[in-house]
Amino acid sequence: MHTLYRRSLQSIAVVVFAGLTACASGPQYRTNTSYVAPPTTQGATCVASCQTSEQVCRARQEDTARAEYPACLQRAKDDYKICMQGMSTINCSLYRDLSQQQCARDMEPSYKTCVSSYNSCYQTCGGEVKTESVCVKNCD
Repeated sequence: MHTLYRRSLQSIAVVVFAGLTACASGPQYRTNTSYVAPPTTQGATCVASCQTSEQVCRARQEDTARAEYPACLQRAKDDYKICMQGMSTINCSLYRDLSQQQCARDMEPSYKTCVSSYNSCYQTCGGEVKTESVCVKNCD
C-alpha cells in the first residue's frame, strides 16, 4: 500500500477518533483575563509599547496563516490525486474534504504567543494580569 495513502487513512482515523472524543469530553473552560493598569505615567507609557509589540505580533501571525493557506490546499489536492491512484479510492473524497477543512482551520492565526508576550510585558511595566478559569460547557 502506498505510504502516503496509508498515512491518509491513518489521518482520517485520527480525525474521526478526535471528533468522537470531543463529544464525550468533560467540562470545557474559558480563561477570562483582566488587567490592572500600572500606577505610574511611566508604566502607562511602557504599556503602550507593549500594545504596539502585540499588534505587530498579531499582524505577523495573520500574514503567516494567510500565506500558508494556498500551500495547504495544494497539498490536499496532491494527496487526493495520489489517493485516487491507489488500490482503494473509497475514502479519497472524504480525506480531501477533511484536509481542506483542516486548511481553513489552520488559516486562523494563533495569537497565544502574542498574548503571552503582551502579558509578560504588561507585568514588567508594573501592571497586574489576573486570570480566572470559568466553566462554559458540561459544567455539571
